[in-house]
Amino acid sequence: LMAPRGSITDNAGNPFARSVDSYRVVVDQKMITNPTKTANFLAPYLQMKSDEIIQKITGSARWFEVAKNIKPNIWQKIKIDLANYNLSVTRDQQIVGIFAEKMYSREYPSGELVASLLGFTNDAGLGAAGLESAWDNKLSGINGEAAIATGFGTRIPGSQKIFKQAKAGTTLRLTIDRDVQFVA
Repeated sequence: LMAPRGSITDNAGNPFARSVDSYRVVVDQKMITNPTKTANFLAPYLQMKSDEIIQKITGSARWFEVAKNIKPNIWQKIKIDLANYNLSVTRDQQIVGIFAEKMYSREYPSGELVASLLGFTNDAGLGAAGLESAWDNKLSGINGEAAIATGFGTRIPGSQKIFKQAKAGTTLRLTIDRDVQFVA
């Protein structure tokens, strides 16, 4: 279970950096029966080319990342539209093998206002420069642990058991005033 990174705020608590919910779209390549149809279905949602998706969904991997940092509303739309499509076709024409994993993306609501001070995080979600790097041990949360039962290569709904809850990172409050900094 991924833990959200702590926020970095100004002196009034306005966020300069924060973690927001997002999803990683993954596939079980062995379950994909029609890569072209699956890629054409996913392409508009993920804003990717079908050819690029076909390369990621074709193979024998039981887990392969297709896209990350997908907003929750986009994943919900994929889920609903996929369920509706699968209800309208026969079992052998259904699109299966597409899953999502919850993750967190780093968002900088003030844009480049204090970017040189804040720095940034890398693809692994660790601080790579600036305050994000200098305070990484405090900003990084502690991931939790869970187990999920599977059967016939798919997750069994309701079978998740949480062994350790994820703990969010600590918020770093700066002495900088966002509005004064903007004017300056």
